[in-house]
Amino acid sequence: MGYSIWDILIYYFIDLLKLLLVMSGMLNYSLQKNKYRYVIMGLSVFAFLSITKVIDKSGELSIDILSLLVIITLLVILQGKLLRKLYTILLAYICILFLDTCVTGVISLLGRSSFHTIINSKVLYSFGNGFSILIISTIVLIKKFRWKSVGKAGVSKRLYAILFASAGTGILFISSLMIVNAPESSSRFQSNMFAITIIICLAYFAASLLLVILAESRDNYRTLSKVNQTLLEAQQNYYLLAQEKQQEIRGIRHEINNHLTCIYGLYRSDKLEQMGSYINQLIEQLNSLPELLDTGNDIVNTILNEAVGKYDALGIKIQVEGSFPEQLLISQMDLCVIFANAISNAIEAIAKIDSDPENHKVIQIRIRSHHDDLFIDISNPVAEKVAITNGILSTTKKDKYLHGFGTKNMKQSVEKYLGTVTYENVDQMFTVHIAMKNR
Repeated sequence: MGYSIWDILIYYFIDLLKLLLVMSGMLNYSLQKNKYRYVIMGLSVFAFLSITKVIDKSGELSIDILSLLVIITLLVILQGKLLRKLYTILLAYICILFLDTCVTGVISLLGRSSFHTIINSKVLYSFGNGFSILIISTIVLIKKFRWKSVGKAGVSKRLYAILFASAGTGILFISSLMIVNAPESSSRFQSNMFAITIIICLAYFAASLLLVILAESRDNYRTLSKVNQTLLEAQQNYYLLAQEKQQEIRGIRHEINNHLTCIYGLYRSDKLEQMGSYINQLIEQLNSLPELLDTGNDIVNTILNEAVGKYDALGIKIQVEGSFPEQLLISQMDLCVIFANAISNAIEAIAKIDSDPENHKVIQIRIRSHHDDLFIDISNPVAEKVAITNGILSTTKKDKYLHGFGTKNMKQSVEKYLGTVTYENVDQMFTVHIAMKNR
């Protein structure tokens, strides 16, 4: 069977349409705005297919490379990072391959036709593609009107892996079923092949899920390692700070003795005016000393005071209202995760503000407790309004910095104590509201 250049172009646009529906309609990838890309890409594809048609007059070579051309086309016309687009397109392609195989398998089983017969029949092949496009379009419409958009960032690694596993299992099953039900197969052969197919598919799917579990365990281990490292650093900083303060206290005690000796000497010499001036200088010196923040918890104190010392030169201040209860049952590790991430995100947000009045660089922390309920509010100014829906951050490029280091880990730590993390943005003041049980 030979293929004309128009047959090849039709097959190209059919495959392109299916992949484009999945990428744009399901995964929310946007098209490039540069119109010249489409013109150049279209002419390049037409020229390339024409050349391959001249080389192989049957058109088989052009058909064999259609999938590659479709993938390259989408890489050119879709927005996004290259590697992310590539593996997403490959995932979508495998899912479409699974769908096409299922549709072809159903046609094969109903019509008792071989796979080769269907592929070489333009009518059956067109019918199968049309049915696949109808299924994909229906899913896109359902998603548009009934489902919440997951967006590109909402598709998790687990979902990717399960889709790969399901697609691969489906392809194996349907393909084997087509072999089993081939007209020339004997009944014994069909029974044996059916049993082998079931075993292989179950083993393949189980192995795929096991890989997902192992991958997630590895990610969780890495996350826990980072949290432990952060906690160890906070504890180390606390002990260093405590040691430093002890040395300062020893020095201050020595200085106090010297100052008292000087004051007493001025008093004995009846130099009261000089003594008063000396005392005023001491008071001014004491007032200029930085005041340490105290929340009632050593780890949180270390995180906050370290941030104050590190970013004081940038004019960033931290104000604390309230303190933790004496009987605090929340682990030091979870407190470290919550405050390290919240303060890090707040400082990063303040750094994006162009204006530099002091009141624009204040992080306000409010800690309250009532019975076994603990409430923590952390507020900071932002350069622009943050997208929040029902108290939940929306993932956009504008507020991407808020999803940096460990926002997810912070949420997980709070949820251990039957708590919630919600967000509020009023008059360019962004607030993290944390409510959890102290038990």
